[in-house]
Amino acid sequence: MRPLDAFLVLLAMLATSSGGLWFALMFDAPPVRKASWRLFFTACIQVPFCVHQYFRANADLRGKVLHALPRLATSGVFLGLHFGTWSWGVSNTSLTHSLLFVSTTPLLIILQKVGMAVWARWGPHSDNSRPMPLQEDTELEEEGSAGKMDDASHTASLSSFPTPLEMLGTLLGFTSAALLILLGSHKPNKYTQGVPVSWTGDLASFLGALCILVYLDIGGSLRRWCPTFLYALPVNVCASLCAYVVSVVVMQEDIRRNVWDRPRWILYSLCAAATAGMMGHTIINYVQCRVSSLIISVALLMEPVTGSFLGWLVGVQGVPGWATFVMGGTLMVALLLIILGERKPPLSQTTE
Repeated sequence: MRPLDAFLVLLAMLATSSGGLWFALMFDAPPVRKASWRLFFTACIQVPFCVHQYFRANADLRGKVLHALPRLATSGVFLGLHFGTWSWGVSNTSLTHSLLFVSTTPLLIILQKVGMAVWARWGPHSDNSRPMPLQEDTELEEEGSAGKMDDASHTASLSSFPTPLEMLGTLLGFTSAALLILLGSHKPNKYTQGVPVSWTGDLASFLGALCILVYLDIGGSLRRWCPTFLYALPVNVCASLCAYVVSVVVMQEDIRRNVWDRPRWILYSLCAAATAGMMGHTIINYVQCRVSSLIISVALLMEPVTGSFLGWLVGVQGVPGWATFVMGGTLMVALLLIILGERKPPLSQTTE
């Protein structure tokens, strides 16, 4: 990993850690609606950058982006579901627990890699179920596969079985998470309205991690050729609409309440868009063409630690317990193990 990319991943981790803080400060706003507000303002900030990249793009690239709109919309839907479930979880459990469960994505990526490796090895379309090709057929296949090397390398990175260091890092991550859940406790405060830790809030935050897994997978594929803001703007627009629909249809939040009702909501939504939105997720979009989803998601595991300290500093979270310090140290070790043990496929050199 380049030093600049490492710095950007660290900056994105710190910025996204503030997301729960801004949501917690809007304690009197509809839980899922405020996720839609943040995504809407993030998209507004991205508009001029997207226009600039659009007019710089040639006709072929513009057509390729239009052809990819269904995938962009799908990525946006899962991003909207991620924020919808997570923002509801923040309002129904402690900030630390919500940040913890929404950050379990790297553990899910490891399970995904195991599942895809097993499927590739023993599934109905595995190599074991195919007859051995003739030498002539093999040569023809090798000549015809030159144009598919990029897609093959991306698929191979998902289907390869995790390395021992990746498995060890994952186990260490689970251990640190268990320590925080079992030993960490935080007192309710005026911003949480006395709502204690609940399994429903934890489950909602975990569903947010499942959604972000799909979002990262699609984004990692599209960002191999799609410029940052031509990707990010459509995704955030679709995500904002999805979160709004979930707010009204599923959660049945009052449709008459909107961000313009209170200046404080506007301010906090703009702050969330500028920090967690632009400095967080947009920077993640920028480095996705060179940094794997596993490394990004493991780095974001530090959110429960940094987010807890940010929440404590501004008074929306109780004093972090000693388990938070233990989790921070073990997660740093887990991150190092997974980075060292990860198989590094060739990634795109897209820089925009």
